Amino acid sequence: MEITVNDLRCFVGHRSQENINAKKSLLVGFYKTCGYYVEFLFDFFLYLFLKTVSGKCKSTRPKIIFTAQDVEWRYGGDKSKTDVFYNPLLNKLKGDYDFLGTYPLEKGLPFKGLRIYIEKLRSWNVCHRPFNLYISSESLKKEIEFLRFVRKKKMNLSKSDEYYFFVFFPHIIKYIEMAKEMIRKEKPKAIVIQNEYGVWEKSLIFAAKQENIPTVAIQHGVVYDTHPGYNFKNWNKNSIKNLLADKVCVYGNSEKDVLINNGCPEEKVVVTGHLRYDFLKDADKIFDRDKTLEKYGIDKNKKIVLWATQTHGFDNKENRLNAEMMFNFFSKMKDRYHLIIKLHPGEDQNAPLYVRFNQRFGNIATILKGKENTFELLYACDALVTKHSTVGIEAIILNKPIIITELEKSANISLYTDYGFDLVIRKEGDLEKFLELIETKKYRQEFAMLRSEFMEDRVANFGNATNEIAKVIYQIVR
Repeated sequence: MEITVNDLRCFVGHRSQENINAKKSLLVGFYKTCGYYVEFLFDFFLYLFLKTVSGKCKSTRPKIIFTAQDVEWRYGGDKSKTDVFYNPLLNKLKGDYDFLGTYPLEKGLPFKGLRIYIEKLRSWNVCHRPFNLYISSESLKKEIEFLRFVRKKKMNLSKSDEYYFFVFFPHIIKYIEMAKEMIRKEKPKAIVIQNEYGVWEKSLIFAAKQENIPTVAIQHGVVYDTHPGYNFKNWNKNSIKNLLADKVCVYGNSEKDVLINNGCPEEKVVVTGHLRYDFLKDADKIFDRDKTLEKYGIDKNKKIVLWATQTHGFDNKENRLNAEMMFNFFSKMKDRYHLIIKLHPGEDQNAPLYVRFNQRFGNIATILKGKENTFELLYACDALVTKHSTVGIEAIILNKPIIITELEKSANISLYTDYGFDLVIRKEGDLEKFLELIETKKYRQEFAMLRSEFMEDRVANFGNATNEIAKVIYQIVR
């Protein structure tokens, strides 16, 4: 099964609407001249280094490969680091399977990935191998063959097309061949995937289909009608077969309906709930508000507002407007409220925008990096402020009111507003009004009803989702 033009179009997906910026134009020039030679040297020496430091992974049971993202390597429920996304599932399946985590070291930030890999080697009881270890002569050969084909055709390409034909597509072909090499070496019984609409992840799915290895995707973020990663209406039958996981585990019936309405075959979608939320059923036994606030040096007598940021997802204007609004309010109300800013793991962890505002307003906020325990912070807070982050789902589970920022219309917030969570900040003064409202008995009663409906529709099998996902894996492996 060779990759087709339609398959490549599906890899592009919503990216076809993106402008080719200066950075991408430089990449085109780089790869049209010496880029692939430089990349070959990078890949070669990185491979040699990884071979030197990587340990042997003993495997006596059937093996499952899973996509272990760097951002998920954080402190879990105890004091040790783990993959917080997969940890409940790994614990559930460990008696029957061996596991292999994999994830590519990014070329722009290889040292960050290397640091995480070394930590995993030293302290994790799960085997992890960077995807870069599966570079092969075949992957390099196919990549070069594609480039020669493009040059031979002498196509009249636009700047946008040049990026795809000289940078984007060759790397997809390389990833697919590397994934096939990984499958042949590791001989997994299944591949479990987070972020299944990503380019690298789609490459794994395509390779797995070629090697007859079943794939399971687990929902990791917000799903809504217009989400570009979940729109398959323009895909043909072969591309759906080649690039969609065999089973897609989703949070609830609402997500299932979205996927089916957007072209995903109904037999692929399984409502399981989210494995990461199961332990929250015992949140009162696990977390202690006073101890959490003491740990961060925060006055426990103040009302705590947690702001889950998504700076990397919005433009500079919206981020500045949000920061200005938040810091203006909390500087005036610092005797009553304390603001905790919890960074998204995917944004700049130095938080230059928030640090600058915090210094300007007298260090009134506590800024915490993405690796900190979000659940612990949610349990300790009195309200959450966010836009469309899944932290909002976690807040609702933990019975915490959510306030949504929309000073600029840049993202779909219907995940919350469609269920009546309509405390949306659109102008100055809204935040103060909403914080007063959520303390009233009337709103608490209303929130309880909204929460009940939301949980039924969007958080299926609460407390038992891990078991449901495990069932899907057992069935697909057999």
